[in-house]
Amino acid sequence: MSDTRKAKVLKIRAKSLYGLINNSTANKLKVREDEYYYRDTQLKGFYIRVYAKTGYKAYAVRIRELGVGKQKTHKIGSCEEYTAKEARAEAIKLKGLIAIGLNPKVEKEKAKLESHTITEMLDSFISLKDRSKKTVNDYRNKLNNVLSVFANKPIKDITAIEIATWYRQGSNKPRATDIGFSVLKNCFNQAVALDVVDANDNPIPKVESLISRYKSPPKETTLKDDVLGDFLNALLHLGKDNKLPDVAKDWILFKLATGTRSNELSNLKWNNIDLVKGTYTFYQTKTGQPLTQAITPLTNNILD
Repeated sequence: MSDTRKAKVLKIRAKSLYGLINNSTANKLKVREDEYYYRDTQLKGFYIRVYAKTGYKAYAVRIRELGVGKQKTHKIGSCEEYTAKEARAEAIKLKGLIAIGLNPKVEKEKAKLESHTITEMLDSFISLKDRSKKTVNDYRNKLNNVLSVFANKPIKDITAIEIATWYRQGSNKPRATDIGFSVLKNCFNQAVALDVVDANDNPIPKVESLISRYKSPPKETTLKDDVLGDFLNALLHLGKDNKLPDVAKDWILFKLATGTRSNELSNLKWNNIDLVKGTYTFYQTKTGQPLTQAITPLTNNILD
């Protein structure tokens, strides 16, 4: 062997120290001008890397995929983040995965996805489409109340039987429970779309075959003729007695006359009103589409 080759081998070996890595090892390793490695004599490929000048120390392991080919480095983490025992266990786990042909990075990402909760899926569902503030608040209220039993549970751990049992127990508040089920269904659909849950493992179709959906009567959204007269008389008297500001009275009358939603009317601005064309336009609607209506004699008086 030539002198040049000897010098090269000595230089490489000078970058490595050997010994058993335990919980006190990292603290004993001194910072050098050049980085070096402290290689474990018990677990092949397991080592601590000590960076030059900064003194940062980290665990890692070098593994040959399927026992053949070039060795690849797999970082584990800082010596401050892991104990030697934890790092060794992680190194053994990585070697085991690679030995059977699995990619540790892919498996780690898969494990991360599998830990997603209903809350995280709802956040994802909400973020991917522009929804009104009211709709978002309604979803979150259902999650925090009627769906609280599932809120922080990993979505992959929720079974069809659990959901069906929860649904049947909500018979005392059928409407809220059924809306909650719809929110839950959206969360699972989102999980399937993101490959967090396999389509064949989605429990919702099974639940729908196990339960009978509650049929709640629709909310009463109209004022009958006899009630409407009483309501308008009461509104008029409140205005006369100065118990209701004119603006509030006009807002109620405008809403009653047009059948618009409170949020739509509250966001109506003067520049949304075209007196020349005789129309006004709501831009913040539930559907997200502008809604234009004609100014009637009554709404014209209110606007005046």
